Amino acid sequence: MGRLRQRADRIKREVSIASVLAQYGYRVRVDAAHRQQQFPCNLHGDGRDNKPSARVYPASNSWYCFACDKTRDPIETVREVEGIGFREALDWLEKHYSLPSLPFEDEEPEGVAPAGRPAPEPELEVSFEETEKALAQTLNMLTQDRVLPMDTLLPFWEGHDQLAHMREKKALSEAKAQGAMAELQRRVNQLLDGEPGE
Repeated sequence: MGRLRQRADRIKREVSIASVLAQYGYRVRVDAAHRQQQFPCNLHGDGRDNKPSARVYPASNSWYCFACDKTRDPIETVREVEGIGFREALDWLEKHYSLPSLPFEDEEPEGVAPAGRPAPEPELEVSFEETEKALAQTLNMLTQDRVLPMDTLLPFWEGHDQLAHMREKKALSEAKAQGAMAELQRRVNQLLDGEPGE
């Protein structure tokens, strides 16, 4: 299971939707989080709904607004109220609810073949940081605008995070990390262009 999915699943398990809603001033009792509650939702219309248009469902740790016709979990709630992306919502929830960071699965750095020296790495036209930033911006846009399903985007986010981590730990050279990040960007572009993946 990828790291982003682990983070999201942990938040959905450990952060009560009633607590998130109460944090944002919705009329939900945290001490009654074990039962369904109705409350007005301000995420539709002019934001001044006074009718109990939404209902909390503790069994699924989510809520549904009948006026919005939308189900939201803790992550989606933070994304919409704060106007931020998926990863930023994970960061916000982990910080606000004091959830410790999940460890990365350490990978062995790529070794050098025993026979001779490794081939020299090519000069980079674009830095790893520029490629990483461009991919993160693309993935943020796709996540926020729901251009692709989250199940499709999660492996790309996980690859992005793993490469950034490995580069930070110097487990990959800049050229190899940049090449792998560029390949992730290429595959995202293929999906957007409707080309079959490899």
